[in-house]
Amino acid sequence: MLSHEQQQEQESRLRELRRNAENAKMITQRTQKQEVLAEINALKQEIEKLKKFDGETYIIILMVSIFADIIGLAGLGLIGIFANFPMWLFLAIKLHGQHAMVKRFTVAIILEFIPGLSVAPIYTIATFWIKMNVDKKIKELSDQVGKIEKKNKN
Repeated sequence: MLSHEQQQEQESRLRELRRNAENAKMITQRTQKQEVLAEINALKQEIEKLKKFDGETYIIILMVSIFADIIGLAGLGLIGIFANFPMWLFLAIKLHGQHAMVKRFTVAIILEFIPGLSVAPIYTIATFWIKMNVDKKIKELSDQVGKIEKKNKN
């Protein structure tokens, strides 16, 4: 049998081990929560980045796109061709950091140089197409954030 002092020492060690296990469990839970929060924050930042193509920016780009398509439709020859570069430059500045969107508009600009296609409202179509893609991506990311938050609420 163990002496009274040995029993107390073992109980003390046992309490210390339990405390250490609880602390380790708490640290693990905190780390997991931090990882989840970091993932949620990254998704929310991506959503905010995509929302730059919303509201006023979208209206301005749509108006410029319609204007560029009217110039192309009017068949103003060299003016229509020279309008493509300022259009692309404007879009590149307005959509700074939105590389996928700028690439899509670059495709529209290239299509404008193909004879006969300058009559089609390519810029306006590209603007609507990008807007649909951005809205779809925002919804997907928002749904993903909602699922993560719901999963980690429990």
